Parts: sequence; structure tokens; C-alpha cells
Amino acid sequence: MQDELNGKRKVEVDLLCDRCGMEPESTIHVLKGCPWASGIWLLCPLALHTQQMQAPNFSDWVKEMGKCLDEEQLELMLVVAWALWSDRNLLLFQDIQNYPVDVVNKAISFFEEYKKEKLKIVQTPIGGPHPMVFIRLILMLQFLTSKGLAACFIPPFLPSPVPRAL
Repeated sequence: MQDELNGKRKVEVDLLCDRCGMEPESTIHVLKGCPWASGIWLLCPLALHTQQMQAPNFSDWVKEMGKCLDEEQLELMLVVAWALWSDRNLLLFQDIQNYPVDVVNKAISFFEEYKKEKLKIVQTPIGGPHPMVFIRLILMLQFLTSKGLAACFIPPFLPSPVPRAL
């Protein structure tokens, strides 16, 4: 994402991850490859070993995880990914650094509230719910909107709105 800024707009940006400073920042690095993110995935109830998982991008990673996680686990995964991305934005744009346990607790708290809201919104069809990622994202956005947080939600598959200068 930052290579595009360097090449097209001739804006110098820091290509390294703000957390680890070891690898170029990419969506998949921020959400799974960075040691910071890996620690958060281990702390969360899913206890994922993300360093061992191969995925070229976030979309492919979600698809792969959808094959081995049940519906509720996949929803939790998406909430933890949102919490990681949100925490990255807090560091990047407001210079706020949180402890990993705080990021996990925030994700778990939001997930518990999301499940309560989901019960109010979703009527389970005969045969059980259909695990569609887009429906989950729409429900999550409805939930975030109800909490006044949708405006700060920047999906991880979109580039950051403001380039970082060196």
C-alpha cells in the first residue's frame, strides 16, 4: 500500500511497520505477520499461531480460516482483526499505544456486545445460519454504527487515508 504512494505521488513514506520496524507494513503484516499482532492472536480466545499460517493477503487468510473455524469463531476472528486495525490507526494517527491485553479485552467486549445485538437483528432461518462473510461485515457495521464508531472503521483492505511522512 505504501509502495503505491511512493511510486505514484512521489511522497516519501516510512515503509516499515510502526510496531516492529522489521518488515514493510502491509495489511496482512499488520493483522497477522507482525510480532505484535501474533501476540494478540495468541492472547485471544482463538489462540491462533499466525506466524505459521501462510496467506498472501487478508482476504485469502479469512477464506482459509473460514474452512477450519466455526461461524462464531470466524466472527471473533473478524472482530480481533478489526481491533488490531483500530489499534494500528490509534498508534499511527493519535500516537496512542495500548497493551496487547487491552486490545484483546476490547475485541472480546465488542464481540460480546455484537453477539447480543446479533440476536436482536438476525432471525435464524430453517436449517441454521449461512456463514456469509459479507452478512457478518454488514452486521458488524450496523453494530459499530449503533455505538457511534462506524466513522472510525477503516476496513483493513483499504489503504490508509493519510500517508505517513518520514
